[in-house]
Amino acid sequence: MNTARHRHTATGLSDGSVLVVGGMNANDAPLNTCEIYDPTTGTWSYTGSMTYARKYHTTSRIADGRIIVIGGQDANNNPMNTAEEYNPSTGTWSLIGSLTEGRYDHGAAVLFTGQIVITGCYGVNGYMNSIKIYNPFTVRES
Repeated sequence: MNTARHRHTATGLSDGSVLVVGGMNANDAPLNTCEIYDPTTGTWSYTGSMTYARKYHTTSRIADGRIIVIGGQDANNNPMNTAEEYNPSTGTWSLIGSLTEGRYDHGAAVLFTGQIVITGCYGVNGYMNSIKIYNPFTVRES
């Protein structure tokens, strides 16, 4: 990679490349930078940066190819309630809504409906056992 990082995510894109998102640098500061790995050439390149630096977030690829980033932790170690989407065609990020509560270190899985189920997490008041459904098409949590 161009930037050493940990606590990032790596998500396969439709074209076979891999998108690496955020995480922390060697000083444990969260990153908003993103990189793409091309396995056919073995090369890394920067792509668009997220609006917010984040660590302990999740990324999910939905059927139309967009990558959805949910939650995470900010530079002050606060749980984040924001969500962003990455458009692989343009290499850009956009804010797409927010959760009712900030959360990090959660799990996420894409349902057959395209919605994303978010399970467990650490939030402002400690560990949570809640399940939330995030709909990237209506930009809403239920």
